[in-house]
Amino acid sequence: ASTSTTWSTQGNTKAGATSSTTDALTTGALTVSGAGQFSNTLTVGVDDTGYDVKFFGDTASNYMLWDTSADTLKIYSTGNVANLQLYSSDTDASLGPGISLNRTATGADNDSLGKIDFLGEDDGGNSEIYARIYSQLLTAADGSERGSIQLKAMCESASGNTVKTGIWIKGSATNDTVDVAMPNGALTIGQNSSVQGILNLWDGGGGNTPGYLVLYSPNGTANYIFCEDDGTLKRHTSAPTANA
Repeated sequence: ASTSTTWSTQGNTKAGATSSTTDALTTGALTVSGAGQFSNTLTVGVDDTGYDVKFFGDTASNYMLWDTSADTLKIYSTGNVANLQLYSSDTDASLGPGISLNRTATGADNDSLGKIDFLGEDDGGNSEIYARIYSQLLTAADGSERGSIQLKAMCESASGNTVKTGIWIKGSATNDTVDVAMPNGALTIGQNSSVQGILNLWDGGGGNTPGYLVLYSPNGTANYIFCEDDGTLKRHTSAPTANA
């Protein structure tokens, strides 16, 4: 049935197409104050023409909104709560609840795979990105894929505050390892007069290749510092490949 009038129901409402009902219900507005059940797919709008969908919470000004003009799902909250919670009742050793950010276009080297921004307002009321988690596809070649993830933070500089990479985790292209870089700052281990700082550099290859530190002189010369089995601390001009 088609009509332009407003429909209002006070009891439970079911909507669906069966052999004994019409295939569609078209109304100017539909208000349901009881429970509602849809026994088939619910579609709001059509492709390229959407409509806002809002779900209210029990607290004032708390709601979830599909904002059709922004093509964005937004959750508004007035309290310090976990606005998004994922649950899994699986009992095995799998990962459990997860979030997937999936870029489905055919990949190319150095493609961005996604980001999570942490925003807040400065004391002038301006919205700023204070931190970011950023992922990248480093190598797209089938069978030789590599990826990376960066942890970024806002820092002050002479040219203005910018978000820079603090920790950069990258899959290696040569030795089946994951490398960690800190391209824009210092590494602090422990806390002054509070927590003891400890750095462990393990041997490799069954004890034949010692862990080492690389210290660069002002002219760019690399100095490899490592320890022998007898406790002797040594400096070498290249990476040590054997205990001695």
